[in-house]
Amino acid sequence: MKEKVAAMIQQRTGMSATQEAILASTDLFRDGFLDSLASVSLVHELEREFQVKIGPFLITRTNLASVDAIMALVERRRAKP
Repeated sequence: MKEKVAAMIQQRTGMSATQEAILASTDLFRDGFLDSLASVSLVHELEREFQVKIGPFLITRTNLASVDAIMALVERRRAKP
């Protein structure tokens, strides 16, 4: 799942960085991989790919700060009944 999330970020941002450049702990906002528009686009892709619902109140810098944070968010949403 980590590689898929990194690939989604790369695709959505249009950046030429390789998947390896996006480490699990990379600060996606500070390092320029995400901004507010790209984060909304990414959330829509996450919802489709992982069949979860991520409400607007969960689209925060903290929840989308890194690949690890995104994976934790997706796992929490998967655990929701």
